[in-house]
Amino acid sequence: MEEKQVEVEKVVEKKKGGARTLPFIFSNEICERLAVVGFAVNMMSYLTLELHLPLTKSANILTNFAGTSTLTTFAGAFIADAYAGRFWTIIWASFIYLLAMTSLTLSASLPALRPPPCKGNEVCKEATEAQLSALYVSLLLSGIAGGGLRCCVVPFGADQFDESDPNNKAKSWNFFNWYYIVMGLSILISVTVIVYIQENVGWGWGLGIPTVIWFFSIVFFIAGAKRYRILSPTGSPFTRLFQVMVAAVKKRRLPKVSDPALLYQNDELDASIIANGKLLHTKQLKEETEVHARTSRKKNMEEINVEKKKGGARTLPFIFANEVCERLAIAGFGANLMSYLTQVLHLPLTKAANILTNFGGSLTLTMFVGAFIADSFAGRFWTITVASVMYLLSMVTMTLSATLPGLNPPSCKGNEVCKVANEGQLSVFYLCLVLAAIGAGGLRPCVVAFGADQFDESNPKQKAKPWNFFNWYYIVMGLSILVAVTVFVYIQDHVGWGWGIGIPTVIWFFSIVFFVGGYRMYRMVEPSGSPFTRLLQVVVAAFKKRRLSSRVPNPILLYEDDELDASIIANGKLLHTKQLKFLDKAAMLVEEDKLPSGRLNLWRVSTVHRVEELKSILRMAPIWAAGLLFITASAQQGTFTIQQARTMNRHITPSLQIPPASMSLFNTIAMLVTVTLYDRAFIPIARRFTGVDRGISYLHRMSIGFIIATIATFISGFVEIKRKNVAAAHGLIDHPKDTIPISVFWLVPQYALYGVADGFLF
Repeated sequence: MEEKQVEVEKVVEKKKGGARTLPFIFSNEICERLAVVGFAVNMMSYLTLELHLPLTKSANILTNFAGTSTLTTFAGAFIADAYAGRFWTIIWASFIYLLAMTSLTLSASLPALRPPPCKGNEVCKEATEAQLSALYVSLLLSGIAGGGLRCCVVPFGADQFDESDPNNKAKSWNFFNWYYIVMGLSILISVTVIVYIQENVGWGWGLGIPTVIWFFSIVFFIAGAKRYRILSPTGSPFTRLFQVMVAAVKKRRLPKVSDPALLYQNDELDASIIANGKLLHTKQLKEETEVHARTSRKKNMEEINVEKKKGGARTLPFIFANEVCERLAIAGFGANLMSYLTQVLHLPLTKAANILTNFGGSLTLTMFVGAFIADSFAGRFWTITVASVMYLLSMVTMTLSATLPGLNPPSCKGNEVCKVANEGQLSVFYLCLVLAAIGAGGLRPCVVAFGADQFDESNPKQKAKPWNFFNWYYIVMGLSILVAVTVFVYIQDHVGWGWGIGIPTVIWFFSIVFFVGGYRMYRMVEPSGSPFTRLLQVVVAAFKKRRLSSRVPNPILLYEDDELDASIIANGKLLHTKQLKFLDKAAMLVEEDKLPSGRLNLWRVSTVHRVEELKSILRMAPIWAAGLLFITASAQQGTFTIQQARTMNRHITPSLQIPPASMSLFNTIAMLVTVTLYDRAFIPIARRFTGVDRGISYLHRMSIGFIIATIATFISGFVEIKRKNVAAAHGLIDHPKDTIPISVFWLVPQYALYGVADGFLF
């Protein structure tokens, strides 16, 4: 009976993941991008025109929000990898984001949550502290949710392809391409339709539609739950890295390891982190690792056969369907948020920008939390699911905020000063942002990782498929965003914010349905504990052994325990390297490392794999630092550039003009074209000269992106000089509401170049 049960489990597992999950994932991505971009792209306009915030304050809010979003991404990735897993991180982050969008919709809809509209030439009334509090809550929730979404959506799509299966090996590359295309199209719709609705219909519709779309995004994502390959979280890598550091410090007085074969290895311990390859010992840092993928999984054949039936390309329809809906919802929810803050809540530009900046920063923080939960406890699948629900709640709240008169200030009347949203109205808006940040914190670090989990890299047939997954993932994401920043932004500007946010909310709901629908197909990677704990243990161990000799006579003498590391070596075991030799001390075994019970004290000794984890993170520090420059340069695209566009001539025809937030469609189009040409033209040509499967290395690709971003920043500066000169020539410097006789298409080059840079950097 047990053998039959095992065979049944093998068949069930094999049917999970793969391309059949893509409709759910892409549907979720489309809804997500439509909602998120529709929510954020026009946020500057919302802060300045609706909440009547000064430009500098609005920019500060948006910048702080962006920074917070970056931090929450780390948290979301940590939760997904260590605890919740990508699926659940995405789910909970989605629900939190739904709450953020719902809160923001309420903030834009209820008169009490935003200042009254400007009247004639009167000074517009700025949003009160209570009204801003509602906005801050929405941004905080959005930042938290974004932290869980950003780091998980793409990996979750890649998770659907088992790289050990030759049939799935190349599909993951296609997944990433299509993902980016879908994302781009969704963003295109958001920055056009949703922004248009926000600008011409109302912020209630403009935010409500993305909220509804986001709701459908959650529905679509959850709908594919049974088909997804859900990889269990392997524990926090930071814990392992810290353990290596602590062990190295504690063993700093030990002699150099002369024979790497003597170093401690335990495949059972590292089983969960060497599933896709085991890292071999290297000579840098005395045990730094070139990550040699040496498959060393010791799973029994029954488990392997069951696992092979899960994940792969068949999970991609669910993941992509979820991603499509997710991007449609998120892009539609966030792309035009600046316009919502300035035009619906009547916040000054500076205050609106500050809110969005703070929201972005919150997203960054929540991503760390989301990643931590997914990796240590919940796993990616459940983290995505819960985060999706949270994001849905955020979007529902935002839709209500934009729809109910009591949650936003009255509309501006003639030349009267617009009434700024009061503290109560802003509190609802802030609640929306908080929920969105929480939901995104679980989604961002898990979705992509969960997609990557669907591909077993130990399977030669699936080894190359994660790359296709990432390419298609970004294509799908890009297409979804393209739709969001066009269609939803248009709805927000010309139909109403209730519809503009409500539609993305409904889409987000279906995104969750699609994602959960592939549940049985997903490869679920079990969480392997908090990586931060392991990293800290390595640091502590290395410090305690700081007096030991840093020279290891033979790396084989360093401690390895595959059984101990079993949960963190499922995707590959890191080998000893020679860089950062002082950390090798953490893997040196001494008598003091044993506890009275006879077991090893992981705060005094770490395995080579855990030491190499920490070394790998330290080697990435310069790359992270370089990324700050790009983030700083591109942050203006969602704040000041939108206000620039609002002051310029945006007419295509005498009766048709482009919503300011829809200008980001040029960014998305450029990104989609870049990703497509890179995958179909550049890589094959470059491969002939370099012999590298990817065409060029990641660092070379990122370097190109940084150079292009630098050029775009220079161009944006010259365009602003040109715009101000024209304004001065016509005496419009002190008339911010008047249109300057200069075409908005002067902004196209910088948008396009930033899009090209995105294509190379992501």
